[in-house]
Amino acid sequence: VGIASLFATIASQSSLSMYALFYQKVYDFSTLYVGFLFMGNATVMLLSNMLIVSQLRKYLKPVQMSVIGSLVNGCGSIALGISALVGNLHLSMSVMYLGGAGGAITTSQSGAIVASFTTVANRGKIFGLNQTFQNFGKIIGPILATNTAVHGLPGVPG
Repeated sequence: VGIASLFATIASQSSLSMYALFYQKVYDFSTLYVGFLFMGNATVMLLSNMLIVSQLRKYLKPVQMSVIGSLVNGCGSIALGISALVGNLHLSMSVMYLGGAGGAITTSQSGAIVASFTTVANRGKIFGLNQTFQNFGKIIGPILATNTAVHGLPGVPG
């Protein structure tokens, strides 16, 4: 579970960094505007947790919700790349927020999934260990994203 959490956090933090670079490069946004976009995304995530997650819990198990959230998040990320080709700011923002809603659905279930792998007496230790893996992902993700954006990937023209 810790390794999965590490890679999930690397992915989410990489995409967050890439969003910032994307909006600065494609739309020439200042850091302040990028910050406002991220505040909007956080608001979408909060509203998703309050309005969508509670409804989905009535019909789906945590793992099913996590898969759906991951798919929605991934579709948002792919659509963001496509929106860059079109050059439509409103489309870019919409799909970024769509990805944020998917991320909110996924992360809302992580505690329940982690808890299912251990006993009640051991949960504190497991949650702490899982958080440690997430924190490493929060360090590694932005480093990978910004280095990839600046230097590209070996063998990939860019």
